[in-house]
Amino acid sequence: MPPVLSKSTFVNAGLKCPLVLWATFNDRSLLPVVDASLQFIFDQGHEVGDLAKKLFPEAAEVSYDVDFSLLVKETKRLLKLGKPIFEASFQVPNALCRADVLLPVKNGYDLIEVKASNEVKGDHIWDVAFQLYVLEKAGIKVTNAFLMHLDREYVKKGPVDPKKLFLKENVTDKARELLPEIEPLLKSFVKIINGRRPMPVLKVDCTSPSSCPIHSERLPEVVQLFGSTGYKLLKQDITKAKDTPDSALDEEERRIKKATLTNEPFVDKTRLKKFLESLKHPLHCLDFETFSTAIPAFDKTSAWQQIPFQLSLHIIDKPGAKPRHVEYLSDDNGDPRKGIIDALRKIGKKGTILAYSMSFEKSVIEKLAVSFPKEKWLKKLLPRFRDLIEPFKQMMVYYPDQHGSNSLKATLPALTGRSYEDLELGDGSEASLQFYKIMIQNQPGDKQKLRRALLEYCGQDTEGMVEILAVLSLKAR
Repeated sequence: MPPVLSKSTFVNAGLKCPLVLWATFNDRSLLPVVDASLQFIFDQGHEVGDLAKKLFPEAAEVSYDVDFSLLVKETKRLLKLGKPIFEASFQVPNALCRADVLLPVKNGYDLIEVKASNEVKGDHIWDVAFQLYVLEKAGIKVTNAFLMHLDREYVKKGPVDPKKLFLKENVTDKARELLPEIEPLLKSFVKIINGRRPMPVLKVDCTSPSSCPIHSERLPEVVQLFGSTGYKLLKQDITKAKDTPDSALDEEERRIKKATLTNEPFVDKTRLKKFLESLKHPLHCLDFETFSTAIPAFDKTSAWQQIPFQLSLHIIDKPGAKPRHVEYLSDDNGDPRKGIIDALRKIGKKGTILAYSMSFEKSVIEKLAVSFPKEKWLKKLLPRFRDLIEPFKQMMVYYPDQHGSNSLKATLPALTGRSYEDLELGDGSEASLQFYKIMIQNQPGDKQKLRRALLEYCGQDTEGMVEILAVLSLKAR
């Protein structure tokens, strides 16, 4: 039986990586299982889709069935009624699709694709172009194609109003520009699926290796260490740092190579000392945990806004002083932001506020200041921020065990030996998901156990920052 591609397979596998495409049809064991975080994204998409349906109360829906031919048959029946249709289903050689909304208009139909994002993205246009191809091959005249996405400017006040939550953009021209490419791509994808397991050239055949479900976990050493330079080296069949000529690297990359081969850290004491001296006591090491949902969860929030539900703050009053720890974790399903604001009051009026990748923490405070304009003091915190990633990002310090990464999960174990592997919650996305499911949605779960795990995880982030500072101070001497 010839392979048939859905719009998702065409866009997310075919356009991204031939090996992912091949594995989707021939060996799914190569693909990762759908984890809880990815399932959450899918669930959010379904919720957005269900809300969008309220905008078309007269529409009929093609119910799901494992036999796609039955969906096509049901679609043909509903088309005769002249009503809007949800999930209208069509199949042509090598391709099938289910249209979110098919809206009858004069001389044809409008196609409306619903997305749970705040903007139109490049992949979305390919998605619509693929549907245009299938629909028109199936004999459906499409007058206009629209992308209906969430309006980032909409702020919830009372029940969510779908008429205000969604924006509809006409993408007909952009999608039709891609339309001539669909059939040739389909033919090439079918050849890949029917052929031997491909060996894609990273960044050439596999366009996004760092986010590829197959390649991201085992990228070659030169890519891990040197990023975009590493992909150029791969074209010369160079995969190891030891085989990389210095002439192919810039100054910082040569330092990384040397540290890797000698297993000795690199430290620029002069620049590191200058950075540390720029930090003013009391130092406030700050970290938030947040969750976000496509449909705004609370009043004064918008689509996909990061809602802080937990805070950890380690305060070092003076050099050599034992840190004081302040923490907050919401314990109910209400809006946690007022509790976060109260905890932020523990930050004194003087001293540096230190975060790791500070743009995130700053953005959370900026949003709090917008949502709660009476709390004018929040804005005064922003100029006091400094970023602890700076010494690593600017190559003042590099440890071999960072393996090319500047993230806290790389630098903390590299400098201190402390890791996240033994924690019950191992990363921020897992922490936020568990909090949202058990505390906000009231799904079954041990709330006390979750609370202990969240406090341990978030507390380690800021305690880890304190420990990194201590190591950097020693190295700067």
